[in-house]
Amino acid sequence: MAAKIIAGVLLTAAVLTGCSSAANSTSAAPPPKAARTSRLACKQRYLAWKNGPAKSAAERFSAAQTALSAAGSKENNASGIATAAKAEGQAAARLDAFPVPACADPRGYLAAVLTDVRTAAAKAATASGLSSLVTALAPLKTVPGLESDFTAELKRTTGI
Repeated sequence: MAAKIIAGVLLTAAVLTGCSSAANSTSAAPPPKAARTSRLACKQRYLAWKNGPAKSAAERFSAAQTALSAAGSKENNASGIATAAKAEGQAAARLDAFPVPACADPRGYLAAVLTDVRTAAAKAATASGLSSLVTALAPLKTVPGLESDFTAELKRTTGI
């Protein structure tokens, strides 16, 4: 059960660190010139953010997500899961210190992912035993949908 909850948190890290497997776009009429210019400017701001101030924090968040997934895949590993959840919460807080440009994520999907991860980590810190730890990590259930929304939003706003 913990593995199922935890497995959904890896897409955001992939998008942030450049390993995105975003859905293929459908062919449509090209956007008007003003929209292309705005999209290009937003793409440049997003890439500057991603490869600049947020790069180290995004890489740490990605590593923490991978570690939590690995810990959750082991049988009866409450201690390992709790430790990994704490590290992921700390990594989410670090990444949250570098907000994604608003033009790239106007609906705040990444902020919602980071909030849910921090909430789960805080609840996991007070959990005792595997059962209560799984309950504490329940906020992670929303993460895959938010990640998918974030990826779609990036595609729409930046073309990435």
